[in-house]
Amino acid sequence: MKLLAIETTGPLASVAFLTEDGSLREKKSEQKLSHLQHLIPMIGALLSDRGSDINDVTHIAVSEGPGSFTGIRIGMATAKALAQIIRVPVVPVPTLKAMARNSSDRPGIHCPILDARRNQIYAGAFLCGNGSPVRLLDDKAYEIEEFADAVNRIRIDGNKTIVLLGDAIPVYGEVLSGLLRGVIVEQKVILAEEADRHQRASSVALEAVEMIANGQMTDYLAVRPVYLRKAEAQRKLEERLSSEGVSETK
Repeated sequence: MKLLAIETTGPLASVAFLTEDGSLREKKSEQKLSHLQHLIPMIGALLSDRGSDINDVTHIAVSEGPGSFTGIRIGMATAKALAQIIRVPVVPVPTLKAMARNSSDRPGIHCPILDARRNQIYAGAFLCGNGSPVRLLDDKAYEIEEFADAVNRIRIDGNKTIVLLGDAIPVYGEVLSGLLRGVIVEQKVILAEEADRHQRASSVALEAVEMIANGQMTDYLAVRPVYLRKAEAQRKLEERLSSEGVSETK
């Protein structure tokens, strides 16, 4: 297996290449929001560095969302186009679960939180520290208090540490930490180190390997993005049409 992984759901794009001998290499963009300009050149450079080209790839994994709507679309379009050209399966990897792998060797409940604007976060919760992350909460767009309540209702034996990671930490990290600490005495909340906070193609690749083993891959035509809610432009259009008494045509 030679797996190409694509991550474009955050401000910085990255790509990773995993080979059958377990070697995993990654390249990251140094410029924010430059996915269109740098994604294809990064893929070419990464494969070339490993003495390969796109025709050697046997599987393409792509971070499916949630995250930046534009970023998700760029990653999806690239993965689907490449898969169509070289005729390989696509592995659509849940973004938040891949993020939970960033520091999954640390025991506890890992909670990726992405800023969804409008006082919401895209978030999930995963039990980590003993192999692959195990999902504890569904990925969705949560209000801050709603997510804290959901995490506080989780009951597990052993380590009660909660690890927060993601780009919502500067905005909501302090408030969310307070809400999580206030319920269970033995529960502690820590913020992931900067290097582990953000989306990484290497984590997408590792999650994809497990998904492939479980048969969770598909044809490029069947791959769909996961936004978790409507785009702002779509929401505003629907609100305007509703206020004008017009039904949107499907």
